[in-house]
Order: sequence, then structure tokens, then C-alpha cells
Amino acid sequence: MDDNVTSPCYYSVLRWRRNPARDEARNVAVFLVGDGSVADGSTRVWFKHAPVSQISGALADQGLIDCVLQQFEERFAAGQPLTVDQLSEMNRSMTHSLYFTPPEPTLASDPSTALSSLYRALVQPAYGGSSGVLTKGKALDAVVARLRTDGIKVQRGQYVGDFLFDAEVEGTGSTPVLDVLSFATTAKRWAPMEYDAGHFLYALGRVARPGLAVVVPPTAASHRSARMSHERVLRWFDKEGCPVVAPEDVVIETKKLILDSMSF
Repeated sequence: MDDNVTSPCYYSVLRWRRNPARDEARNVAVFLVGDGSVADGSTRVWFKHAPVSQISGALADQGLIDCVLQQFEERFAAGQPLTVDQLSEMNRSMTHSLYFTPPEPTLASDPSTALSSLYRALVQPAYGGSSGVLTKGKALDAVVARLRTDGIKVQRGQYVGDFLFDAEVEGTGSTPVLDVLSFATTAKRWAPMEYDAGHFLYALGRVARPGLAVVVPPTAASHRSARMSHERVLRWFDKEGCPVVAPEDVVIETKKLILDSMSF
């Protein structure tokens, strides 16, 4: 698109409210589309969403939000158009936890720049505390992104049987489930993280699926209790024969587990 030509566009915000009966919502993503008056106006879609972990702290909520966002990612990657009329229809039809605001007009000589501005103004989370702290949620964001970038289909916050897992690799029913833990924070209480690890190991023994623990170790800034808890959890995984990897190695180990599952 010519940078000197200002084209009419419309934007709409995808919002999340855990309780539709209460008027409390967070902005999830912004969509910017042409109005159809230019040659590519009805097919060009610009879309940007916040990190899933910043929308809700509940894993089941994250799974639902992530599933919807992934459907849009796949749609746009396949070149399927989204028009202003379709945004309006989704505004009318989606009225529960996830819903769209009515499309609003805007002018954009550079849609990419316009989308970035809209994202910063309407969607981007206001981060608190240290941006260098790698929480479990941020680590899970990174793990899911790494796997999908490498072409591995993975669903976040999924139930397998009666147990909720951080992530499940799509497949034949014998593909891996993942647990993501981060000790790279300044927290002093680690019982919730140990509970998380214990629940994961308990669930693994009842779903007949291979498991993979993705663990971020403590940093120099972490409390001494983080190092003690980290060592304790690693002993649990080792005793149960569950492989443990760092986030940067998750793709290699996941592929190995997938191949192992296909050999049965």
C-alpha cells in the first residue's frame, strides 16, 4: 500500500469477561480491516493480541482465549478474508465471555503503524513490577509460541480426562502433555508451584500419556527458598522418570516424545 494514500479502515476490539453478568472486561486483541473501497480492502486483515497470560490468570480461561485466537491466526494464515460486515456480525452474535466491540472507522496511510498505535492504546497490558521476571504464565506463553512456530500443534489449558494440563500436543491420544514451571521470580512461597508439579505427576499416572516438564530455574535474584523448591521438584520428576527441559529445548524433546508415541 502506498504510504501517501490514506485508506478508510475499521477496527474492532475483542474483549474477555469471565462473568458476563458483571461489566468487567479486558481487551484481548484489536482487528483492523479495510472497508472494501480499495482493491485489497476486503481481504487485508491486521490483527494483534495481548499475551494470553496477561488476560486471565486461570488456566482454563487461558485455554478458551488461546483457542479462539488460534482460530483467527489459522484463518488469516490461510488467506481467508474478514470483512467489516463479518466484524459487525460477530459483534451481534458473540455476547458471552468473548465478544467484539462494534467496528469503528479510522483512516490509515500505513495499516501496520495504525495497528500498532491501536494496540498500544487499547490492548497492550500495563505491566507492573519488573519486566524481567519470568512468571509461569510468561513461560507458558513462550513455550506455546516456540512449539507453534516449529509447526507443532499444541493446545493450551486442556482437560485430558478429569485433569487440566498446561498444554497438550494434538495427535492420536498418545501425544505428550506439558507442565510449565518457573522458579525465576522473586517469590518466597513455593507451595503453589510444588502443588502444581505434584498434581501434574499424579495426573500423568492416570491418563496414560507421556509427560514433559518445562522448568525455568531460579536466577541470582531468586530467594533461597526458590532454589530449595526447584531442587525438590527436580527430584520428584527424576524419581517418576519424567523428562525435564528448559524452554529453549522444548521443541527437540517434544518431537522426540511424539516420535516415541508413534512407535506404539
